[in-house]
Amino acid sequence: MLLRFAIATLPLILALPLPGVCSNGPASDEPEVLATFLGGGSDDTVDDLFVGDGNIYAVGQTGSTNFAGVSGGAIQTRQGNVDGFVSRYSADLGTLLQATYLGGPVNGGNQSRSVVVANNSVYVVGTTGSTQFPGTANGAQANYGGGVLDAYVVRLNLDLTTILSASYIGGSSNENGWGVGVDDATGTIYVGGSTFSDDLPTTMGAFQTSSAGSGDVFVAALPPDLSSFVALTYLGGADNDQSYAMVVESGTGVYVAGDTLSLAFPGAASGAQSSQAGDADGFVAGLSLDLETLLGSSYVGGSGRETLRGVTYSDFGDGGSGAVVVTGTTESNDFPVSANAAEPVFLGGDNDAFISVFSNDLSTRLGSSYYGSTDRDSGAGIVAQNNGDLVLVGLSNSLSLPQTSDSFQPDSGGGTDGFLARFDSSLENILISTWYGSTGIEQVFASSGPSEGPLGPQGVVLLGGRTSSTELPGSENGAQPFKNGGLQDGFVARVGAGLKTSDVIFCDGFEDGLLPPC
Repeated sequence: MLLRFAIATLPLILALPLPGVCSNGPASDEPEVLATFLGGGSDDTVDDLFVGDGNIYAVGQTGSTNFAGVSGGAIQTRQGNVDGFVSRYSADLGTLLQATYLGGPVNGGNQSRSVVVANNSVYVVGTTGSTQFPGTANGAQANYGGGVLDAYVVRLNLDLTTILSASYIGGSSNENGWGVGVDDATGTIYVGGSTFSDDLPTTMGAFQTSSAGSGDVFVAALPPDLSSFVALTYLGGADNDQSYAMVVESGTGVYVAGDTLSLAFPGAASGAQSSQAGDADGFVAGLSLDLETLLGSSYVGGSGRETLRGVTYSDFGDGGSGAVVVTGTTESNDFPVSANAAEPVFLGGDNDAFISVFSNDLSTRLGSSYYGSTDRDSGAGIVAQNNGDLVLVGLSNSLSLPQTSDSFQPDSGGGTDGFLARFDSSLENILISTWYGSTGIEQVFASSGPSEGPLGPQGVVLLGGRTSSTELPGSENGAQPFKNGGLQDGFVARVGAGLKTSDVIFCDGFEDGLLPPC
């Protein structure tokens, strides 16, 4: 029997055994949790993760001049006061294979915010204030657009030793690059972010060729070599619209999520939530792969403020038709949740996390639930599992969350910790939930995980961010077992798909981070 999270208590939530777990090896008494610190002598943060080429890639920003693993990398010395980075790890996080700084000379900073592995290359999207970002000479936009910040997209070889190509994306004001994805069928690279410029190089036939408000979302499509803009569109209403997350579903479309002040966001009139409920609501919107047609959009929010920080696509949602899943933070005690939601009521504090599922045209809300307790709780990302379950990843200041005794960390380590909560596809049951953290502060900004191999029988869940703790669960065998310096180091953690101590059993023949079929 599964118990839903009650309003005024924190009961034990029982979890059924997960189907499809390999069983031709003995169960381990130790939790399948692997982790590594990531950093140098200053402050470092992980902002995104991706599993590709049988390895784990992490991107973020660093102030360290001695960042680990950059020797032999494409850029071996820090270029600005803060630089972006990308690091490549073995699947067990035990070996740092290579890292590189990313950025150009600038008094300000360079940031790397999103990563994808495709076309035998690594693509990173971020933001730079440098007019000399490397590799842009033959890019779609060779020159810095203006303002204080431009977005960028850069392509590296898998070993991170060479920058193959790059492009700015920017106009006369400021841009922030937040998301990158790929259409697996064509290799087309998509970049998403936010802009305050009214002169981006939009393309003929794009859905929205001109800026509509004080700030807009942008989405761009580029060929694998980043040499041109296949398509580029604005997306937004008459006020300020900001995008923080993007996912590309081959054969379907490009979905972006963020927050909006606009009272008439494009397409929302036909969406699951057709009107803005508070002074700032979240939004989710879908565009066709050619960026010429709006598939749909919806507000996401109640009478308070909402921000969406994560979006993913589940092939198993909506009866197999596919569904869009979003998460973020809400301050609303009237956030739209399902009647049978696992957590149907806002439990107090400044904000709660939430998870909501929509049809792929965004016209119908299929399920929605709060997740949180009596302090500040925020959703950072969602990992869609290949049995339809959804793993919500985030951070919390609450002293108690709905936990289970067989989760790998049933108690908070103290201060702010990360969390992982596994919901069924209906969002009516929390199957298992666990903390991730130690005695310091853990802030989680990134999540990832394959829906199937190579890292586990149902894929594992990855989370990353920054920490002030000197050690972390699972870090003892990591590439960097301990905090290196600065106030905070980045971290990456790999958690077994079941989120508990005995749920993941590796098949015989586990080798080099690859799991053969059972």
